[in-house]
Amino acid sequence: MGLPLGQYGAVAFDHDGETVYLGAALGPMAADALLEAIEVWLKGEARDA
Repeated sequence: MGLPLGQYGAVAFDHDGETVYLGAALGPMAADALLEAIEVWLKGEARDA
């Protein structure tokens, strides 16, 4: 779902047909934690739909 982009550990993910870039100013560890939180949230969204 997500992939690291560039040296800043940015996170990209596609949700509802939109590509969203997050964490451009974050380090890789913070970006990984952010991605994990997003994935948990998306799983909750899918479960509730």
